[in-house]
Amino acid sequence: MTFQVTYYQELCIFLLVVIGVSVVSYVNSPNLIKFSTDVFSYTRYSLSKSNEQYTTTVVIVYFPLSKSKQSKVKYQSWIENLLGFCQLSIIIYTSIEYPPILPQLPRNKSLMTHFIMEYNSSFQIPSVKKLIPIFEQQYPSDPERAYHSIGLYAVWCAKPFILNRSVELNPFRTKYFVYIDAGAFRSSNYRSQS
Repeated sequence: MTFQVTYYQELCIFLLVVIGVSVVSYVNSPNLIKFSTDVFSYTRYSLSKSNEQYTTTVVIVYFPLSKSKQSKVKYQSWIENLLGFCQLSIIIYTSIEYPPILPQLPRNKSLMTHFIMEYNSSFQIPSVKKLIPIFEQQYPSDPERAYHSIGLYAVWCAKPFILNRSVELNPFRTKYFVYIDAGAFRSSNYRSQS
């Protein structure tokens, strides 16, 4: 029991450090972690023609989970809030079934969006694959296991990889990248405001 609690605390501290480090990633080529582009493919859907005014790209991940505190409809509403407020270019990592839905959501007219559908779930993200057995071991001791899932752990741990992958692709040639959780914009009060 002591091992599990200590290990769980260390895992939580590790996750908090990883999340903190991944909040903003400055593009500095010599310091980038490079990933092979040979095995990856992505599809681009530009929603605007010019990107000269953008210096920052927002990065979000949306893989609907089998178990979540909130419904898929709520998450789509929150993504709609983000798209309606954000005035920066945005990269959305999602499964192949969601890009037809997401561009139809109301959004800021200046928003440029790049969908990346390399993975159908958070479990397919390379940096996460080897951690799945650890997630499975820790899940029974999660005090919020009624709401959390192993897929959610995978999304949390994928943030540094996702940011580095976005920097490597850099479809909008921006200088800065910021990760925002898909459910971060819960209020619709700021939609379509400057």
